[in-house]
Amino acid sequence: RLASDPHAHGTLEHLHCTEGEILVRSGGSETRLSAGETARYAADVEHGLVSTGPAGAKAFLVVAFDPAKRTR
Repeated sequence: RLASDPHAHGTLEHLHCTEGEILVRSGGSETRLSAGETARYAADVEHGLVSTGPAGAKAFLVVAFDPAKRTR
């Protein structure tokens, strides 16, 4: 389980599931991924990931943001 606070305005995440099943929540939306599937979703709102399969899950996550809008 991963829960994340909003990132900088305009930030997107790209999650590619390589094993298992993952529930992706972003704002009020939910997407279920299986191995081989990719979700692209807003990360400038509360968002999170939950492994829903019996054996856990593995994934690659890419965070895309505008460095000019970075707050740290």
